Amino acid sequence: MKLLAIVFVSMCILASCASLPKQPAWPNDIPPHSFYVSEYEHDLENQRQQNLDSYLKWVISFYHGSELYSNGWRQMTNDALESIEGPDERALVQNKLHWIGEKVSAEWAKSNSLRLINTRHVSIWSISLDESITQRKPLWYINKVVRDVNAILAGLIEPDSITDYRYFPESEDFFF
Repeated sequence: MKLLAIVFVSMCILASCASLPKQPAWPNDIPPHSFYVSEYEHDLENQRQQNLDSYLKWVISFYHGSELYSNGWRQMTNDALESIEGPDERALVQNKLHWIGEKVSAEWAKSNSLRLINTRHVSIWSISLDESITQRKPLWYINKVVRDVNAILAGLIEPDSITDYRYFPESEDFFF
């Protein structure tokens, strides 16, 4: 009788595991899945408007690209790092771009009606990053973006204050 009970319980456990939806493998070239699950779980208002799967899909598209953001943050970061010559500066830029990517993607992936950082911001920051490389001052620029992202998320500046010419007012490369 005991053996029959063990077999029955084992079969139930196996059946329940088989019925769970399979989650696609989380890409290993972006921040950990657990980071984004935690960010999602801490935002009850966003949970009411967006399910976790949708949120996570937007995170992945932020890093890998989409129709709205073709290259993605990962490619943009790699391109920027190729232009940095010194290993110390490259490591510093990489760490700061990683931080920006985490903070921006966690906010950008939220429901449109709730997010403070939108695709326009990401486009401005991408174009400005290219300009900072052209002008040979990427670290100066990246530090400004770090401050602005912190300020937006803390409610210290309005998201609308991020405009085309905020970082390089003399540039003609903007189109917003």
